[in-house]
Amino acid sequence: MHYNEAKITGIELTLDKKPYVLSANKLVGKPNEKLENITDPVTQFKLCGYWTSNDFLPGMYLNIIQDDTPLNPNEYMCEFRGLIATGRVCWESKYSYGKKKSGITFITIGCTNGKYVDITIPVPVNYHPFDIVTGTGILTSTTGQKVKWSSNTNKIIVSTYKFELIGLEKN
Repeated sequence: MHYNEAKITGIELTLDKKPYVLSANKLVGKPNEKLENITDPVTQFKLCGYWTSNDFLPGMYLNIIQDDTPLNPNEYMCEFRGLIATGRVCWESKYSYGKKKSGITFITIGCTNGKYVDITIPVPVNYHPFDIVTGTGILTSTTGQKVKWSSNTNKIIVSTYKFELIGLEKN
């Protein structure tokens, strides 16, 4: 996701090999002939971990799945599919070594350029091998105020979820 944020600020990405040098707002490295003609963003992401087009990775979304009437004030049922930007599993106690632990998983996903949503899964989940999380949940604002589509202050309490690798579905 940090490469995508660099694109938003005006830096042009290439599919060159590391190490990179910033030259005239272009990230330049050692040319990689194997990747020269690959233009599909999904294939680029699978091979390089980022993509060069200015559009966000296709197939990501955050949709309200009810009418505009909230379940409760400022709570909406939604469905989402987002690229995992970062996350963390928080355990009930660090002193529970070797015992059955309970915990919670926090993940930040990107659904479009420059917009992120924090999702909370009420159980500990190993999300690290995956690229995408899809699911449903209740959308609210992290500030307790009205949900604003133009800001990054929204969160989702997840009801159902599924993790995927780019190009391959996996549960």
